[in-house]
Amino acid sequence: MPGFFTSVQVQATCLPQALPIDPQTGLTSCRIFEEISGITSQPSASGAESMCNSPPDGLSVPDAAALAAMRAHVGSADPNLPICQLTQLPSGCSGSTVPGWCYASGPTAESSCPQSFAFSQAVGLDAATQLWLGCP
Repeated sequence: MPGFFTSVQVQATCLPQALPIDPQTGLTSCRIFEEISGITSQPSASGAESMCNSPPDGLSVPDAAALAAMRAHVGSADPNLPICQLTQLPSGCSGSTVPGWCYASGPTAESSCPQSFAFSQAVGLDAATQLWLGCP
């Protein structure tokens, strides 16, 4: 699963290096994870991440390997705080009404840098939201 994680900010952000792109889908193999703080789930067989199963909000449950790697990286002491995966959208998503994030490089970058990521206008994130970019 992801080889590195880095904390990211909510606003469109320049990246220091290009991310790997799947030539068939045009999407990157990297993922953005969100720790849903302020909400704790009741313990259940499916774990705290059962709260992440919300496609209308652009959230999904990360696979087990990604979740384990993310929890090890973040060191979250509270397993009742869900860590969700945010849906990746095609490049140029900042004006989209579909919740998610996108990666762009070259002339399609969201800002004046060679590669960047952005969030669609439909994502309900604020400056205090804890986000991480995880890449293989």
